[in-house]
Amino acid sequence: METTVVHFSGMQVMLMIALCAIAVLVPVWAIRRIARAVPPVYQVPGIPSGVGGLLLFTIVLLIVEAVNALYHFGRAAGEAARVISMSTDYLWPVAQTLIPDFAASFFLLIAIGALVFGRSSVALGAAVVWAFVRDTPSSVGLPELKTGKAAPADAKPHTKAEEKAEHKAFLRRKVFLNPTIWIIAVGNFFVYIVRFAVLDWGRGVWTYHNTWYWGSGNGTVEGRPFGFNIGYGFGDTSAASENMLFYDGTAHKLEQLTFLIPQKDGKDDFMSPWKFTSSDGRFEMDFIPVLDRASCTNVGIICSDQHQVFGYFNGTARLDDGTVLKIENLLGFAEKVYNKW
Repeated sequence: METTVVHFSGMQVMLMIALCAIAVLVPVWAIRRIARAVPPVYQVPGIPSGVGGLLLFTIVLLIVEAVNALYHFGRAAGEAARVISMSTDYLWPVAQTLIPDFAASFFLLIAIGALVFGRSSVALGAAVVWAFVRDTPSSVGLPELKTGKAAPADAKPHTKAEEKAEHKAFLRRKVFLNPTIWIIAVGNFFVYIVRFAVLDWGRGVWTYHNTWYWGSGNGTVEGRPFGFNIGYGFGDTSAASENMLFYDGTAHKLEQLTFLIPQKDGKDDFMSPWKFTSSDGRFEMDFIPVLDRASCTNVGIICSDQHQVFGYFNGTARLDDGTVLKIENLLGFAEKVYNKW
């Protein structure tokens, strides 16, 4: 009778614990992400409100199957490596035995990724760009970056100590002693204390074919933080609008707004002065455009025609208590976007 004792180093034990944690946390993270992004197929008690029971059940099954397929693929790969190490003549026959498990693992992971990330066009588009659109200096007509002085043809390879010293010298000269980087860093620090922003957060299922109007601006009025978020066209807003004023930390609800975009030759003239008016008379603004960030993507069944115009708001805004604020040259934006996707 033989006894085999297997010893694991501390690093190996930590690696196994980390892998186990990843195997648990990744499915949980995926399900939580779907819970925020996907409308319910049908409501099930105990299931997060944003996930239909059918979709959640499908995701869980796919994850279980993917883990099982990866386990079998790992075992088969280990056996294949042992056989190939004895004779390379078995390379192709053994490799063929790995194809089914590899294909199962690959397509299950693709299915999970499509359900998790495919709900977000931004995430899916970013993944495609990251995978297939990697610009290099030469691909856009620029010279390649120089990593250092060109070494003579007969120069000996650098030792690790020399490479380490050269790397430290590069960091010291180009990073730590670079005045441009320090100016940007200090400026970025102070930006955090003086800037303002309005967070726009929405959750819903948009129609395939729609046109939305959206605007926002923020700054200070009479020495206090002020901002607004206005818009319509995202869905049925007859019960409640998406229009709000924010002044000195307090939100003030507005009723329906209308974007009055000037026309020229029967088309929207985005760079001429706009007007904004509200049904309750509490938001009356003129808008002077400065820049039209226009973008149009049209491939037939998918279309997005965007005009996001930046400029200055001037007018009045009335708070819930009747206080009228005079708005002068408040930087913001307003947009009209036609979508078909």
